[in-house]
Amino acid sequence: MATGIIAEYNPFHNGHKYQIGCIKKQHDCGIIACISGSITQRGEFALLDKWQRAGAAVKNGANLVIELPAAFACRSAQDFATGGVRLLDSLGIVDTLAFGTAYPEIEKLQLAADFQPEAHREALQQKLKGGLSYGAALSQLIGENTGLNAEMLTEPNTILAIEYLRALKNNGGIRPLPLPRTGTGHNDTAVKGEFASGTAIRRLARQGQFRQLMQLVPEATMSAIKNTTMYPDSKKQLPLMIWKLLSLAAEEIAAIYGVREGMEYRLKEAASKPDCASSYSALIQELATRRYPATRIQRTLMHLLLGSTKDKIAEMTASGPLYIRVLAFDDMGRRLLKDIRQKTSLPIITKVTEYLNRRDMQHPDRLSPLQRMLYMDIAAANLRDLCLSPLPSNPQGEQQIRLNADFTTSPVYMDRTSLSL
Repeated sequence: MATGIIAEYNPFHNGHKYQIGCIKKQHDCGIIACISGSITQRGEFALLDKWQRAGAAVKNGANLVIELPAAFACRSAQDFATGGVRLLDSLGIVDTLAFGTAYPEIEKLQLAADFQPEAHREALQQKLKGGLSYGAALSQLIGENTGLNAEMLTEPNTILAIEYLRALKNNGGIRPLPLPRTGTGHNDTAVKGEFASGTAIRRLARQGQFRQLMQLVPEATMSAIKNTTMYPDSKKQLPLMIWKLLSLAAEEIAAIYGVREGMEYRLKEAASKPDCASSYSALIQELATRRYPATRIQRTLMHLLLGSTKDKIAEMTASGPLYIRVLAFDDMGRRLLKDIRQKTSLPIITKVTEYLNRRDMQHPDRLSPLQRMLYMDIAAANLRDLCLSPLPSNPQGEQQIRLNADFTTSPVYMDRTSLSL
């Protein structure tokens, strides 16, 4: 059997390496990481591409890394967790899910996970009418009814931990393995010894602060950062969003996943404002409210660019992940894949063209459900590549844009005998 991890690795850092080390001390088994691909749960592009991040994970202890389809990766914490758990459960060999949290006491987390908001619908609606986001309203309600610290329940990794427990309750026999987080918080920009948040590390990478980064990330990640001269840039993303918002009719925007309660009119109005059309942060600030926080707006705008309608996402939610997309593996990972083939009903994809080719993509209306899900992953990767810009510190370092990289990039194989971990 194997231990599963659901992560973003944006990028893979010392905290992630520490987590894998903790798992190895407790369980003598393979480790399978399920990671978001080109777009993260917050509705942003990943700093490094999915193969770079997956390769760094395998070099530092993971045995197999698979992709969480974009249809689940760029979603709320609940949908992100549910998609990841369903994918790991479908492998047939994962018996434990490891996750980090500032509150590893399983009893406290389980209290929050077992809370039934349906039984407190009126109180929840009152909080929503007061302008709170659903997540904030739910956290307050849980705190009031369980005695748990409501502030604890708003910490991003604790939110995910609770959603993992809820998803595990509904999917198979996978056991939870909560692990104490070490170092800094999810969005903390401070550096503490050898640990820093992904937010701080991404900032240092964009600034070219290699000396400080060397203390915070493993060699594999450091090498990928040094060899990367272009990163996703919201300045390239913004014109695409503005053009979409201005060119689509309000009813077409209303069909996009995440648009609700008349938001389509606010989106079109914001797109017409000069400051919003010239600044991504100004656009997000204009649209964000207590009810609809910035991360939710970012996800909605990303679905707008991908053309993800409510009907498409509903179809994918109902089916769950329809394939196992391999990004990286080592020798043990190869053995795990052999075991998975004997247990799963899902296809294992190592070569995309066996399931979807460029000719198929010319007729998206004819695609099967599996192909539509895979099409979204490819579209997300292409969108990320189109939004790359050279670093200000290295304006001459522009790389060639790799469109349709999913068709030409093979899974990363790591020969562990040649690695010094």
